[in-house]
Amino acid sequence: MKKKDLKLEEYGFTKVNKSDKKVFIALSANYGNIGDIAITIAQQSMIKQVFSDRKIVEIPMDDAFDYEEEIKKILNDDDILTIIGGGNLGNAYLWFEERRRFIIKLFKNNKSISFPQSVSFDEDEIGQKELEISVEDYAQNPNLIVFAREKKSYDIMKANFKNKVYLVPDIVLSLKDRISKETGNIRTNITLCLRSDMEKTTSENIVDDLRNLLNANAFENIVITDTHLGHDLVKILERRKIFETSLQEFKNSKVVITDRLHGMIFCIITNTPCIALDNSNHKILSTYYTWLKDVPLVKFLEDYDEEKILGYVKELSSIENPKIDFNFDKHFEELVNTLKE
Repeated sequence: MKKKDLKLEEYGFTKVNKSDKKVFIALSANYGNIGDIAITIAQQSMIKQVFSDRKIVEIPMDDAFDYEEEIKKILNDDDILTIIGGGNLGNAYLWFEERRRFIIKLFKNNKSISFPQSVSFDEDEIGQKELEISVEDYAQNPNLIVFAREKKSYDIMKANFKNKVYLVPDIVLSLKDRISKETGNIRTNITLCLRSDMEKTTSENIVDDLRNLLNANAFENIVITDTHLGHDLVKILERRKIFETSLQEFKNSKVVITDRLHGMIFCIITNTPCIALDNSNHKILSTYYTWLKDVPLVKFLEDYDEEKILGYVKELSSIENPKIDFNFDKHFEELVNTLKE
């Protein structure tokens, strides 16, 4: 079987025909960002709960431009398009935005829902030109509804986009209290989950600085991790194991220090105390103040401060059997109702 035929089978194309009722999940994660893998899994989970009578077909991000003819062969006007949530709506990850525009226009006759996203277009001429392109391309699909995942993105979308815009949390928070519960977890580690890409604002030496700070204050079992695998392609069948392995690192932690949005969110869904540091855009800051500021086990620092970090580590690591009693279900009602309409 040819490589493309194998992919078509893996993505669900060969399991459906034109007359079937379908939900498409477009731009799903087939790459090494574990946060985006978690988004894909959470989005699938919600879609399966809402649409028990529909079959799911994936259009992974890496292959979004390659399957136009195959999509048209099985697409009917009753099918529903969902586009993956995340933090890549903007010109920082333009290759992603170009694929999103393509998919939105391809499905312009279908009910289309962009799952909760953060938006970030640069204020310079290039960024604002790309914003204009996205606004016009999205408007070509009159059936498109766009969800923002935090208040600042919601305000930007409402001010610019011609489509309907709503505000709900990051879809991974819908997994709170639904992920598989491991028994016998022993929280022994202080985990550093820190990024090394263009969204980083802390120093290049932050990992060494924090490790030295913690060791000097008698904290041992320092674990270094990230929510990115450092490579690109991931097979669909590998995603859940990758996600669960990452979650287990959080479940084994007394405290996690992170500047990854999904580092903070993984802490929420695993009941793990968290110290969240700001990054170069508004994703963490706005998510925290929109949804998480009343969660006592999450401490947010807009500015890097080792004295405060150490104080929070001492406070949070002393908590036995931490539990985040916060139910996010009510915040997803707008999204669930929109899917059902």
